[in-house]
Amino acid sequence: MSNIILHITAGKGPKECHWVVSRLAETFAKEANTLGLSCEIVDGEKEASASLLLSLAGKGCEAFAAERTGSIRWIGQSPFRPKHRRKNWYVGVKPAPSNRKIFDIAGSTISICQQRNCPIEAGFDI
Repeated sequence: MSNIILHITAGKGPKECHWVVSRLAETFAKEANTLGLSCEIVDGEKEASASLLLSLAGKGCEAFAAERTGSIRWIGQSPFRPKHRRKNWYVGVKPAPSNRKIFDIAGSTISICQQRNCPIEAGFDI
């Protein structure tokens, strides 16, 4: 069974975008369950979160995630500012990097020094 984690973020958007992140996570969960996929929030708050991680598992979860990756526009009235003219709210969706793509850095491989005093062999271009 395959597994993928989707990162849904409002970036630096207003609180309406945070609200959309939560609503979008709920919508994705309903769609995933309809397709027989397992879906749960791994990290982030369920209500008005600026960013959250959504775990998808099951056959076809990669295709499910690929269809929903990118910038998503939610069209609707603001629940926080009812008379606000803006009706388009944008959030970003992308797969989180897998464990295989994250580097394992041991403390012994890092050396901290001032750039003017670093030896050339430390790997810095001066």
